[in-house]
Amino acid sequence: MPPNTFEDCEIEVTAQGNVSAKWRERSAKALAPLDPKDLNWSLGLLQASSVDRDTLRHIGEELFAKIFSDPLGKMLWKAIGEAQAGGSGIHFRLALEGAEWARLPWELLYHRDLGYLSIGESFTLSRRVSTSRAVEPSRSFRLPISILVVVSQPQDREQLDVDREIEHIKSALDIWIRQGLVQVELERKPTIERLRELAKSTPYQIFHYIGHGDAGRIILVGDFGREEGVEAARFADLVCTDSLVLALK
Repeated sequence: MPPNTFEDCEIEVTAQGNVSAKWRERSAKALAPLDPKDLNWSLGLLQASSVDRDTLRHIGEELFAKIFSDPLGKMLWKAIGEAQAGGSGIHFRLALEGAEWARLPWELLYHRDLGYLSIGESFTLSRRVSTSRAVEPSRSFRLPISILVVVSQPQDREQLDVDREIEHIKSALDIWIRQGLVQVELERKPTIERLRELAKSTPYQIFHYIGHGDAGRIILVGDFGREEGVEAARFADLVCTDSLVLALK
């Protein structure tokens, strides 16, 4: 079953690259600061004209290894165990000081046993940036911005109030939609095959999932409209495209 609540795990990266984390009453600090030279190579890969899924996963693994080196790594695994024992998930809240760190693709944080921290069933991830100068984006948006909203409502799952959420999205973006700056495409029957087709035919820059998930799986629509669970890592492989800049759920 998916967690009902998410507990915060605060992770701070200072302008000097010092990393610290706090979980409940426990805290830890990295033994050595991050070196931007060890991480900026990822920006070059992301700015290439074509980026495959293995490369995205590799970038995520390298970022994970750098930021969760011991003793932060030991605290992370303890936090995951404690959260799971209590039936809760973890919200990783990144506090980044300076544009140097804000430019990095932290949303790709990945571990083979956890999947992507930004889209895992038991994890969410957000960032807060404190900087005195403009942040150079790692990838740029091309206008009009294409948003793919995927709604998964299998017949054998509790029916969510998805129409209300869709209306909120369209209402929030209304002025840009009317100006032709944003395009929103809605997919209500997200089978695995349909997502493959969309990944090939639709150059969406933002992917937004509305639906169910449990035990590290995203719930799609299978045969006869019934649920089909897909592992989070496989789901990421299905929806990640060269044009993708941001994924939400």
